[in-house]
Amino acid sequence: MANLPKISIIIPVYKVEKYLRRCLDSIVAQTFTDWECILIDDGSPDNSGKICDEYAEKDSRFRVIHQENAGVSAARNAGLDVAKGEWIGFVDSDDWICETYLNILYKNAIENNADMVIAGCIRTDGKKEFGKCVPVNGWLNIPKDFAMNMQSPWGKLFKMDICKKNGFRFPLNISVQEDLYFNFLFLITTKKIYGIADTPYYYFGREGSALNHFTKQKIQDEITVQTMIEQKIVEINAEKEWYEDFLLERKVYIKNELLFNFPKPDIDGWWNCYPELSKYSIKYTKSKKRKIIVYLVYNHYYALVKLFFTIWHKMKSQ
Repeated sequence: MANLPKISIIIPVYKVEKYLRRCLDSIVAQTFTDWECILIDDGSPDNSGKICDEYAEKDSRFRVIHQENAGVSAARNAGLDVAKGEWIGFVDSDDWICETYLNILYKNAIENNADMVIAGCIRTDGKKEFGKCVPVNGWLNIPKDFAMNMQSPWGKLFKMDICKKNGFRFPLNISVQEDLYFNFLFLITTKKIYGIADTPYYYFGREGSALNHFTKQKIQDEITVQTMIEQKIVEINAEKEWYEDFLLERKVYIKNELLFNFPKPDIDGWWNCYPELSKYSIKYTKSKKRKIIVYLVYNHYYALVKLFFTIWHKMKSQ
């Protein structure tokens, strides 16, 4: 019987023929070589599936699953079903990793006897960098040390035993933040979470990606995931910090998206989304300009601000 790989890398693939080779080449170039890479061709209509097969023919560490289009959660779950590694890692098919990525994460996981390790990322369009997201270095105090890059599955290693023992899965029929829920399940299961103050992962922000399309359905999916998280917190009677440091801030974040992330701000939606938290929107809005807008909306200048946004949107569209 062949030795099982130390790390299973799961990559959902859909309509990324322009970027996929760059991603897979970065996997091949890893200095840490004891890995398998599971490519899930999620019914991609372009040549992505053929590219996956090409790499599998050249390197037996690549395995390909072809399935009808079912979404990123179903694709990741299909990868989890067949993964053989002691550790699980995820990479998005339009992103890439530096050649020491697996070595950095695995070394820190083993040396610290962690159940989950989290590294930082560099946000880029492929030509220039837009910034870095770096976690606290060392043992993380969750949820206090929760950072935005924690809501994505990439940039991390998860211990497979914990995943299998608890039956962790990505929720289906959710277009966004399905990965946040998966990560959350780990965060509430173990305190052995280690942060790495390094940025070996390259997050590619491209036009057309899910995070660049803010729709009402996206907001509704975020609310659905938030409800699932809240129900789980109540179910396990979690520590109060999960309510105060995590749930509250996440709800306010969702609420404020309605004001600031649409081409035309949805003020009615903001007003009706978690109305009991409207006053907290001011507190958790960091930008001074945005804080003023939230303040005006909340303090009965509703019609005036709505008129301002309507005029502003018309001017931009001309």
